[in-house]
Amino acid sequence: AMKYYVEAANAGSAQAQCEVAMAYITGNGLTADLNEAHKYINAACQQEYPRAYKLAGDVYYYGIGVETDVNEAATWYKKAVDAEYLEAYPDLAAMYIYGIGGMPENEKTGFDLYKKAAEAEVTGGYAGLGMCYEFGYGTSKNMYSAIQNYKKAAEKGNNYSQYHLYRAYREGEGVTKDTQQAIQYLRQA
Repeated sequence: AMKYYVEAANAGSAQAQCEVAMAYITGNGLTADLNEAHKYINAACQQEYPRAYKLAGDVYYYGIGVETDVNEAATWYKKAVDAEYLEAYPDLAAMYIYGIGGMPENEKTGFDLYKKAAEAEVTGGYAGLGMCYEFGYGTSKNMYSAIQNYKKAAEKGNNYSQYHLYRAYREGEGVTKDTQQAIQYLRQA
């Protein structure tokens, strides 16, 4: 499959360029090579492919083969959000919540971005909404809503949500205290 992705990427397919870039980043299907990954991400960005914008944001946010630069990451996440790439909404939302990457601290904007992502069933949107409801970021604290959103994200394998459900069930916060349920979520996390 990777052979065909590489051929399509080299022929100019932005979608294939993103797939090849991910393979070079993870070493899954191709030998890990961050320089090659960046080449393919840049090619897809030049075609204004929204998923490539998110990947570029991740590269800078996590320092994947480059110096970590949250301001550059925010620029790319913003481009992805402006192109309505829903998977990038939670990334930009977190930057607004915490006021990082040159984004002004604006909990309401962060909450709204998480909500849009959750409405589109993006896992990070559910996890972010859970956090917002638990801690009152951009909305009123509501542990019931936090638990409901954490559960939706946990079902999709989100470790952050699984851990917060573990804590909730261990302490009986917003749910009936249940050690067995807590252990189940801890194991998942």
